[in-house]
Amino acid sequence: MYMSSVLILHIPLKYYYNFFVEQKYGFNKSTKLVFFKDKFQIILITTLLLVISFDFLVWLIDLRLFSEYYWISAFAIFGVFGMIITYAIFPVFIKILIGSTVPLQEVDIETYAAIESLYKKCGFNTKKVLMSLRSKRSTHTNAFVMDMFGVKLVVLYDNLLQLAGIDTKADKVKQLQNQGLKEQTDDRSLQTDKKDGRNNELNQSRNEKLVTKDPKLSGIEKIVAVLAHEIGHQKYWHTYKLLVFVLVAVFFLFFIFSLLNKTDFFAVIFGFNGEIGEKFEYNLEFVNLFGIFVAIKSHLSLIMWIINILQRRLENQADQYAVDLGYGQALGNFLISMSKENLSDLNPDPLYI
Repeated sequence: MYMSSVLILHIPLKYYYNFFVEQKYGFNKSTKLVFFKDKFQIILITTLLLVISFDFLVWLIDLRLFSEYYWISAFAIFGVFGMIITYAIFPVFIKILIGSTVPLQEVDIETYAAIESLYKKCGFNTKKVLMSLRSKRSTHTNAFVMDMFGVKLVVLYDNLLQLAGIDTKADKVKQLQNQGLKEQTDDRSLQTDKKDGRNNELNQSRNEKLVTKDPKLSGIEKIVAVLAHEIGHQKYWHTYKLLVFVLVAVFFLFFIFSLLNKTDFFAVIFGFNGEIGEKFEYNLEFVNLFGIFVAIKSHLSLIMWIINILQRRLENQADQYAVDLGYGQALGNFLISMSKENLSDLNPDPLYI
């Protein structure tokens, strides 16, 4: 309930960000219906996942396997359980994230062939190269390559392809876009058309200012350069390295839990043991787990700062992989174009990144 409440309380802030801040600069193209539908799906899945995981963990700790080293066995079993849950749920999150997709070969066969050639060269075999119709929701550009938990695919946002100068208006794309428009009521369609018109004017104006044509670099070259960077993450096992980092951190938290579980530290903080000696019935393991969870949530910014430092090193390594393949110039030029298009900070503070 705690995490669900946090997610629900964040909806007004996210709504303001999407429909006021993002809208102001021409990024938001989502409708209110799509926004609330996505949020509902994420809250529902997250709540179910947390309830199942938390109850299973409390039950596992209560078993006291391996006596005083129960926390080690709990960590190991819960880790395996987490992998299974992630394997089952992860594809659902990905589907929500990328929305409607079209196989890239149905959009631009030349770009698809160039990407396929790159992956053969790098030893990364997948037939799932998809174009996500993210421009229906946002003008932010992105691309990613995935090879984890049974999901092996390449996803390119349609607005990224458009920024590179590649035509994304294939017949199937038009059909999906028209189908999406039919799902809205006439009133919503009129409102959306007006907003889209304003957004398109902003986007066109920004693109004219920001997208510089480099005659030496084709659109396909730019896309291949970005994907060479993304494949670098896979070649260096960056996702799994981050996973190991998280598992080590979780192991440390289980150790802290084993120490706190010998005391009523969190029980006193949460008021289960009153100041004048009255006591309320409670589950010590549940209270301590919840206490640690709240403590982590409170210090999430510090934790993310540490993770960002690690991720920056991994990003530099992936950049170098693309450079070694001969895509340095194309990658550099296109990343600058993407940063300008997304209104990113080109000179962020070193502590921030």
